Amino acid sequence: MCRIIILTLYAHHQTRAITSITQTHLTPTTILQQSNMSQPLLDQIQQGWESYNDERSWRPFVLPLLLWSSTYIYTRTRSDKTHPLSHKWHEWNELHNIHNVGSLLLALVSLYFHSNAILNERVVILWNFSYFCVDLIDTTTRRDVPFILHALFCLACGTLNYTTPVCRVLRMNSKAALLEASSPFLHLAKRTKAPLHFVAFAVMFTLCRMVWIPVIISQLLASEEMNGWKDWRVLLVCAFYGLNVYWYLQILKILWTGGKKTKSDKTVVEEGADKKEQ
Repeated sequence: MCRIIILTLYAHHQTRAITSITQTHLTPTTILQQSNMSQPLLDQIQQGWESYNDERSWRPFVLPLLLWSSTYIYTRTRSDKTHPLSHKWHEWNELHNIHNVGSLLLALVSLYFHSNAILNERVVILWNFSYFCVDLIDTTTRRDVPFILHALFCLACGTLNYTTPVCRVLRMNSKAALLEASSPFLHLAKRTKAPLHFVAFAVMFTLCRMVWIPVIISQLLASEEMNGWKDWRVLLVCAFYGLNVYWYLQILKILWTGGKKTKSDKTVVEEGADKKEQ
């Protein structure tokens, strides 16, 4: 009986000691001290972002450019020619998804807050501009004419958005970046070859490009600083839309034929083979 009482008292004493220690660690003074310790780190992060986000900073262009160019050089200089990415930067889907998702996130933040103090529109512009600089080099070396035109259009539109004040105010580059929402579905469909994934890509392409680009054009036309349909900036976006219409027709053709080659396609292939033999 005495042993039970002694053990009970000891347990009670230990509980009070633990409670006292816990209360000591949770006092407002302790919490404030911990907050003060983390404050310098938060200040450094804020100062770093303000410097990155500054109108005069070129880090939003240089840092992404280092990423895209270094990965391109990596694929071009691989000694192992059998590697899947050897000379195939355009097939590095994970890398392109980084660009697409990054572009979308920046665009959404830019459009939601609509404040250069939080996210300068030029950060979004330079993120995409740096990517398409390398993309233009890649498509040119591969002689891929449609994608060369795509890269040129994107660089031209990026320059337009950077140098035109009304486009900065309307955050046109962020709105245009939403087009990239269809790209991850394209990479998925190319990787899996699944018909359902291609259908998902076709739906996203319809919404993000066939529907959204005309909305962007209508907003440009509504601006008083634009000269209607005669304005070269409007015509540039219309030409870019024409390129997407060309791709959309190819998508519809694949959906209609199920990806099978038609007689006309076979004829073109045969003619090309004959020319090579000659």
